[in-house]
Amino acid sequence: MQSNRAHIRLNGGLALGQFREIPVKVYGPVFWRKAGVDVPLLLVVIKPLGYRLRNGSKLLYRQPAFLVCTDPSLDLQLLVQSYIYRWEIECNHRDEKSLLGVAQGQVRSPQAVSRLPQFQVGAYSLLLLASLLCSGFQRTADYLPLPKWRRQAARPSLLDLLNLLRHQIFARGVNAPVASFDHFASAATPPALKSSKPPLDAESLATFAA
Repeated sequence: MQSNRAHIRLNGGLALGQFREIPVKVYGPVFWRKAGVDVPLLLVVIKPLGYRLRNGSKLLYRQPAFLVCTDPSLDLQLLVQSYIYRWEIECNHRDEKSLLGVAQGQVRSPQAVSRLPQFQVGAYSLLLLASLLCSGFQRTADYLPLPKWRRQAARPSLLDLLNLLRHQIFARGVNAPVASFDHFASAATPPALKSSKPPLDAESLATFAA
């Protein structure tokens, strides 16, 4: 760890929402008995990012990361960036299983058993794409307010996207202006019907649906 052998700084690595220089050390080829005595490996050591508990406090570090790659010819930038993205992939799987109910559909046809998860993941991808096209990676004022215990959010979560989608769907029947991804909700709003009771606002309906 103290050696300066093969010390490299990767430029433009995306970590914690910012592009950073990521110091790494590369050792290889190395051999590991459990991987096979004749299989060359590449050992990459990633220096942990520093953080502070509060402004002006001591700069702290976590433990370094050790990566063992079975392809010594793999591009180092791709290897490290894929490792950093691993947590986003885990969160993506959690959202799909816990919030969208992927692979939990109650279907009867054997063909639907394999097609339903594909359809759900495809719809989830379209929802994320619509969010990026509408507001980028920012959480704008179009979403419902954050709870009091949460101070800020860098980008909208899947629950934010689902609440906004419910807002748009229910807003069709209440004739209320609504921010939509492609303005279909405002264009398709039906004429107001006469009723003795005033309709609920869109935020209340979205809250009930959530």
